[in-house]
Amino acid sequence: VALAPSGEAVGLPAAAAGQAAGLDCSEERPCAGAAAGELEGFPFDVEALVERCSDNEIIETPAGGLVIRGLLSDSEQQSLYNHLTDLASGTSVQSDLRRLSREPADEGAATADEELEAARRVPLPVAYWRHPYSRACSVEREPRRLLRWAEELLHTLLPETSQLQVDSMLAQAYFAHGRLGPHLDRDLSWGLGLSLGAAACFRCWRHGCPVPEEITLHSGDLIIGEFGKMLHSVEVLGEETVPAWWPSASAGAAETRRCRCNVLFRQALSEERQRELSEPRAQALYGKSYEEVAGNLGQTLGECALTLRHEMDRYEGRAAR
Repeated sequence: VALAPSGEAVGLPAAAAGQAAGLDCSEERPCAGAAAGELEGFPFDVEALVERCSDNEIIETPAGGLVIRGLLSDSEQQSLYNHLTDLASGTSVQSDLRRLSREPADEGAATADEELEAARRVPLPVAYWRHPYSRACSVEREPRRLLRWAEELLHTLLPETSQLQVDSMLAQAYFAHGRLGPHLDRDLSWGLGLSLGAAACFRCWRHGCPVPEEITLHSGDLIIGEFGKMLHSVEVLGEETVPAWWPSASAGAAETRRCRCNVLFRQALSEERQRELSEPRAQALYGKSYEEVAGNLGQTLGECALTLRHEMDRYEGRAAR
């Protein structure tokens, strides 16, 4: 669920990856609006869900995280994916994703193969509510019940996270051969991710160990991790690994070459924390205040916080060489 010293989208949250690919995020609105409609057939009863999955395979990951195989059934996966695309309907993010999904020869599609393929190599936003870095929203309706569900599930499975409030949802699409290189989700803490669609190789590194552990994430699997501390990467394993329900999913996912969706729930940076992190970065990079840099860039403070984080990553990467 977002540039890197190497120039690829390492550590780049999906919404920022969209910006890097030329997506117009200028229409993002403040987080306000009614709660989204009901999500039919979803296991909102966390106690019953945990009991149902008590015999499922569980894999421990570095930094105290875990993977639970098959948390969601096929019908629950499809219901969630359709709900997310319904939330995104009519947004500029959805329009841009569809534009990048088309072949260059199609009317209105990007004409440069290189631009198109570069965009498809990184995860791109489907929908997000209170982006974890910028606090912006691409959708008008708050997925309130999903956020409460994710928070209860996180606290139930990992009681040590009980002080965290889950107020952010970021759904991102992967194309065939999409990837996110080794990175840390700098400034952020625990996250809860649901895999939908094609299988992916999730690599994670234990501190001080140069060789990663590899876990194949299948559609319906849940992963919880302290992604701000655990170095990790993601690579889609191929269109042939999509579940049976995927081709019939809404928004023509299969037809547009999208083959995977990751839905990440976590606590967004507060405005106060944004400022604490961004002020020294603005001074170090520009010799100006956070507000001055935002004004010069024509960005909101949230957008500027995200920009400064990427620029600091690049700066520190160059300095380390």
